[in-house]
Amino acid sequence: MISRSFEEETTPLADYPRRIGPFEVDRQAGVLTLCRDNQGELGLQGCLLFAFSMTFVSIMGILTVVRTAEIDDRVPSDDAARLFAPAKNNFGFLWLVALFLLFVVVPFYIWRAYQSALTYSFDRKVGHAARNGRDLFPLHKLEYVCIKESQDPDDAYLYSLQLIYGDGYDLTLFTGYEERTVMNLANEIASFTLRDVVWK
Repeated sequence: MISRSFEEETTPLADYPRRIGPFEVDRQAGVLTLCRDNQGELGLQGCLLFAFSMTFVSIMGILTVVRTAEIDDRVPSDDAARLFAPAKNNFGFLWLVALFLLFVVVPFYIWRAYQSALTYSFDRKVGHAARNGRDLFPLHKLEYVCIKESQDPDDAYLYSLQLIYGDGYDLTLFTGYEERTVMNLANEIASFTLRDVVWK
C-alpha cells in the first residue's frame, strides 16, 4: 500500500452543495453527505420501448379474452363480471391480474427506481457512516480511504473508491473511468474524516 497526497489534485474549495461526478456533495454542521440521484437511469428510448410493449400486450390480451369468451358459450362476452370471473374464465382473470401488474405495479416500480437516490452520510455528531439512513460502521473504525485501480475487458482504466474499516472490511462507494472524479470524492471524505487516501 502506498499512501499518496492529493493536495495538488484537489479542486479549489467552493460553496456547498456542489457537484462531483454523479454525486451532489454537501458539507455542513459536522455532516458530510454524498447523494447520487436517478439510479434508474431510464432514457427516452427505454420509456418508448416499454410503452410499445405494454400497448401490444394489452391488445393481444383483449383479443384473446374476447376470442375465448366467444368460443366458450358459458362465458358471454357482454357480461364483464362473468367474463373475468375466476370460476368461469380462468384465462380472463389471470390476464386481468397481469394487466394490473403491467400498468400499475411495473410503472410504479420504475418510477421509484428512477426517483430513488443513493445517499452516503458521515456524521461527526453521532459518529457513524450511513447509507440511505442506515448505519454502516462507526467513524472511528474507518482506517483509510482507498482508490483501487484496475482495468476493464477493453483495457481501459477503472477507479474504485472504497472505504476500509474495521479489520479489513471494505465498502465500495463508486467506480468510474474518471480518475479526477474519484480522487476529488476521496479527498472530500478524507479531509472530513481526517483519514489518509491510499492507492492500491
